Amino acid sequence: MSTPSLPGRSALGWIKLLRPTQWVKNFFILPAPLFGLAHSAGSLQLWLDVLGAFVAFCLVSSGVYVFNDILDAAADRLHPVKRSRLIASGRIRPAVAGALSAGLFAVGIALAAFGRRELAGIVLIYVLNSVAYALYFKHKVIADVLSISLGFMLRILGGAAAVGVEPSSWLMTCGFSLALFLGFCKRRSEIEIYESHQDAAGVRAVFASYTKEKLNLLVGIVAAMTIVTYLLFTTSPETRELHGTKSLVYTSPFVIYCVLRFLMKTLELRGEDAAETLLKDKGFLAAGFGWVASVAWILYFS
Repeated sequence: MSTPSLPGRSALGWIKLLRPTQWVKNFFILPAPLFGLAHSAGSLQLWLDVLGAFVAFCLVSSGVYVFNDILDAAADRLHPVKRSRLIASGRIRPAVAGALSAGLFAVGIALAAFGRRELAGIVLIYVLNSVAYALYFKHKVIADVLSISLGFMLRILGGAAAVGVEPSSWLMTCGFSLALFLGFCKRRSEIEIYESHQDAAGVRAVFASYTKEKLNLLVGIVAAMTIVTYLLFTTSPETRELHGTKSLVYTSPFVIYCVLRFLMKTLELRGEDAAETLLKDKGFLAAGFGWVASVAWILYFS
């Protein structure tokens, strides 16, 4: 009979528990510094502060995944993919995982506190929202996706706090639209996977309210909202005045491509894990890097 893993027995197992592939979501801290530092000196120290914020969010987000795996162990054992997770399979004891989660929270918040006080507060709120999601909101229809979206918005605010800039209302609106889109795409492909193997509502109560038809409608609405919001942002008089350029609209094709490609992959049952889609899809990666490069060129070099 196999025994649960002990510390140090399997380094790869511990790394998987931390979900490093999910750290790509923490790049949501980047837009505020990218746009906010365009007209400042933009010292190396400021970008090192951004890196510190990224590491802090990686630590606490890993803590959230460990905490969530502890809570979901019983349900994960019924899932065709998640049943192989280390806590669900019994390879790591919940008590040990709980201590790891608390440690990651503490170190992440402490690291943020070495930067700006506002950043530490935002990271703390991120942890509280994530714990509230794991305990309550993920079982409530619509509120579950709103809580996920709040997590992305807090990353944007964290990036702004790290360098002491105020995010524009347009940036927050675009970020929220994109976060809603990712959240509903996740639910859309999750319910497809659950229904393919068993009664979805029996695994998580929220799937009793969600259906494929409802989620198709919601995904379509937020996809259109995301694209339109970004187009309005790039063409607004406020954006032209703030950044002194009319050229940001030319970055729109990258955004449109990413949104539509992710939507297609969601409908192909490959949208459950946004991070894996981002890391494995060459077209998506190329468009994402193209957006960052084009925005940086327009704001910093044109």
